[in-house]
Amino acid sequence: MEAVESFLKDFPTITKVYEYFAPMNWGKAQKLKNELAVKSCITLGQLDVVYNVEGAAKMVVKVNLGGVYSLGMNRELMNQNTADMVADMFVARYGDECTMYGLMIYFSGYLMDYKGTYANYDVQDILLQFSKKFMPWWRLKQGTPMAVEKKKDEYGGPTGLEGLKCYLRVKYRNGENLREGGLWDHGYVNEELVSQIEAEMRAGDIAF
Repeated sequence: MEAVESFLKDFPTITKVYEYFAPMNWGKAQKLKNELAVKSCITLGQLDVVYNVEGAAKMVVKVNLGGVYSLGMNRELMNQNTADMVADMFVARYGDECTMYGLMIYFSGYLMDYKGTYANYDVQDILLQFSKKFMPWWRLKQGTPMAVEKKKDEYGGPTGLEGLKCYLRVKYRNGENLREGGLWDHGYVNEELVSQIEAEMRAGDIAF
């Protein structure tokens, strides 16, 4: 939930997401790739749910595919049906592990670092090289498997509603206003839930 709130603070609307996670910002992504690789961020697979926009993740992937295509100096227009299929496959295959920043790092570096074919635009290669060449580097940046699991315990904890409640309890304990921030502004946290957390904490029913 911390990642969701942080991401919503930086990108309060889906339009802001579309504007930032696009080929025009590839240079910035490459320059900051080491910092972005470890920055708290939602996954590609969470994008549709966080913004309640069906097909948002697919759209972001498709736009970045278009960037790869345009740099390949292809003479014909990109096949939109193929791009739709590849974007769907990319989200389905990698959406759970690939963060939004990870997406930008991969596509911005694909032609220089990961491309494994002489073809100008090979969608199979784009899908293949993400797991073959990019993911080993990505997982290394996240730390060892043990460190990754520890990070999940520290920041993820329980999932779903219980995970949200745990996150809110920590914020309450730290003296933060539960009625402020991205989760409240976007309706993920409502008055009923906040009142419940406040009552629990005041009564001391929840131990840390």
